Amino acid sequence: MLTYYVRHTEDLNIDEHTRNRLWNEEKIAIHYPRDKSGNFPKRPDSRDLGPAHYSGKAAGAIRALRELASEGGYVCAEYAHESKCLLGYISPKSQVNFLEGKWSDKGEYKGRKAILKCLNLRKVKALRSADLAIILVGRPRMGTIARWSKAKDAIKNIVEGIQLEPSLDLLFPYQQEIMCSEFLRSRAAEELGLPRLAHLLLPVGRTVKDFDICGITDSGTKVFVQVTHHSISDSESAEKLALLRPYGDGGKNQLIFVCQCDEEKTQNGVTIVPLDKVYERFAQTDAGHLWIRSATELLSVRADASERAGR
Repeated sequence: MLTYYVRHTEDLNIDEHTRNRLWNEEKIAIHYPRDKSGNFPKRPDSRDLGPAHYSGKAAGAIRALRELASEGGYVCAEYAHESKCLLGYISPKSQVNFLEGKWSDKGEYKGRKAILKCLNLRKVKALRSADLAIILVGRPRMGTIARWSKAKDAIKNIVEGIQLEPSLDLLFPYQQEIMCSEFLRSRAAEELGLPRLAHLLLPVGRTVKDFDICGITDSGTKVFVQVTHHSISDSESAEKLALLRPYGDGGKNQLIFVCQCDEEKTQNGVTIVPLDKVYERFAQTDAGHLWIRSATELLSVRADASERAGR
């Protein structure tokens, strides 16, 4: 079952009372009052649920809301001026309903009736945004409602109260990159015959597509690392390896490729290391054990610790 992310920002153009109703009644909503008829603002906010009646972002949002209602799914929703997020479940074949409120007091349509298209959350958990930071960092960046494939089963596990032991599979891709950088800064890396990083030169991940980690050893040798959860035999791994190799600079720099493979080996100047071996060895260290526990604790949140009062 898919996971969705929903953001209720000031762009909803609703007043505080209406926004509070969404929170208190555990609803997710989109507004998009203008359809393609061109009759807004003479006519009331549109109640149409057909994507073809809208254009641009509105059509996409309507389509996503209908998909969620039809197929069901897990939801993480943020609300303007709330320090917590609501996590919950939408049952398959749910009914999209309408909530009548008021437009924002700050805009030109102050006092106008706002008609929001809503779904009711079930199995609701309220968690602080600060506690969800590890997950929220990977949320969709644009739009009111969107599929959230990168969340994997994290939201489902929290909503359903599923208890899981820390494992490599629980780490998001960006966490796997950080784990590898932390591992390479430990003595455990030297025990595997890898260079030990003394300092990072660039932020881990999201810097350039050619590598995920760039740092130096105590002697000043540069180290470039690419981390992927793909198998060494995948075409994507071959492409990543091709992008990494030029950074060897004729053997002056150290190149490491961490992926899914059976054993450590050197190939055309690149040291290839099994990702699960890095995880297992790092987990055996005190620092690694603490890091992994901290990085995965959100994915095994106790259900009774975050239930909304009276639910």
